This record gives sequence, C-alpha cells and structure tokens, in this order.
Amino acid sequence: MVLYGLVCCAIVVQPAQTDLSGLLTGFQDLINSSKFASVATVDFLILNVVSAYFVTKDYALRTSDDDENKKKATLIALSTLLILPFGSSLYCLFRPKLED
Repeated sequence: MVLYGLVCCAIVVQPAQTDLSGLLTGFQDLINSSKFASVATVDFLILNVVSAYFVTKDYALRTSDDDENKKKATLIALSTLLILPFGSSLYCLFRPKLED
C-alpha cells in the first residue's frame, strides 16, 4: 500500500518538478478565467477533507479505542489527504474488518 502511494506521488510530482512556477501560473490563470474551475477546485478540496474525517471515524469504529489505534487513525487521515483521489479508495480496499 505504501509503495502504491509512493508510485502515485512520483507520477504526479514528476511533471511538476520541471516547471512548477509555470504550472502554478497556468492553474491560477485557469481559476481566474473560469468560475467552473474555481468551484470544482473548492469542491474537490472539501470532498477530500470530509473523506479524511470519515475515514478516521470509520477506522475508530472498526478498531479498539486505545492510544495506538488513535495514532494510526490520525496517520491514515493524513495519508488520505496526501494521496488525494486515491487515499480513500485505498482505505476502503484495506480497511480492517468490522468487529462484532
């Protein structure tokens, strides 16, 4: 799972390393010229923050309530935010079984 996340980050970061300022300038121009792009960006960010919150809550429900699992839940939420579109999907694939 960690290896998959690193590969996804490398794929996303690799093109940005060549001309980061040009990439950011182009994105800023797009945001300034299109209301749809602005709304879509805000929507994407809100969905990612909310999914990180619910991933943490789901992990807390599926595991015992001790300090070790609370730390893991925080790390899982951070990884969900860092691996934006794939973090929640990866959690759904590898989440622990629900306790009876």
